[in-house]
Amino acid sequence: LSAYNFAIDGFVSECEKNNIVVKSIEDMAGRLENGKKIIAKYSGANDKPDLFLAVGVLAATLARKTIKDVPVIFCMVVNYHRFHLEGPNISGVASEVPEKDCLKIYKDIIVDLKDIGVIYDPAKTENIIENGRKSLSGLGLNLVSANVKSDKEVKTAIKSIIDQIDGLWLVPDSTVINEDTFSFIYDPTIKNRVPILCTSDAFVKAGALIAVFPDYTGIGVEAGKIAAKILKQGNIDSFDVKYPTKLKIAVNLETASKIKIKIPEKIKELYDVVEYP
Repeated sequence: LSAYNFAIDGFVSECEKNNIVVKSIEDMAGRLENGKKIIAKYSGANDKPDLFLAVGVLAATLARKTIKDVPVIFCMVVNYHRFHLEGPNISGVASEVPEKDCLKIYKDIIVDLKDIGVIYDPAKTENIIENGRKSLSGLGLNLVSANVKSDKEVKTAIKSIIDQIDGLWLVPDSTVINEDTFSFIYDPTIKNRVPILCTSDAFVKAGALIAVFPDYTGIGVEAGKIAAKILKQGNIDSFDVKYPTKLKIAVNLETASKIKIKIPEKIKELYDVVEYP
């Protein structure tokens, strides 16, 4: 994934600034067995690395299970809470902007936004929704939610809330969002002029109106800073996950035109904005 490469580039750059040598960059190619072989190769080496960076959920979960005596930093894991990435030797950088910050930016861009809909699977993203609920009152927003247990329920769920909302918050929930369900979500939002508000620029390319997402290179830089701290101290004192300090906003101008929403010019002054198509 290009986002992974950006994160790695940021990590390598920050390591170089701190005189840390990145000995090797290994590609699991999406296969668990490859990851096990990579870890075994370095675990038995005389010049074993002082630290591992695990990029992506597969690498991170494997590293958590198998690496116990060397610090591990993870990054590019969406909703890392789900995967129990914790332990005396584990730290990381979250791959999402805090819910409160996302919701505030959505409100800054769409000033009339009031009732936000969300479809989610409680087994996967309950924590995201709860964090969002805690942020709503101070922003003058109301959450209209619909729970699903499988992607087959998404079409019915969007129909049940579409008339009650003036914005749809698309959280990173694999039950709700896949190649089969996106059209079920996209088509009625366009018809009802309801903007899709999400956390991935990929969905903005596909037709969502706005995404608030981290700068992926910046995530790697943050991971590099953690690495420098760990290697200086010699250990991780406690489990600690940092949130990205740099963020971007993606806007689909074609969608904005279709649903008759004008993007305020001030947004470009306040944030790093990427426009599609």
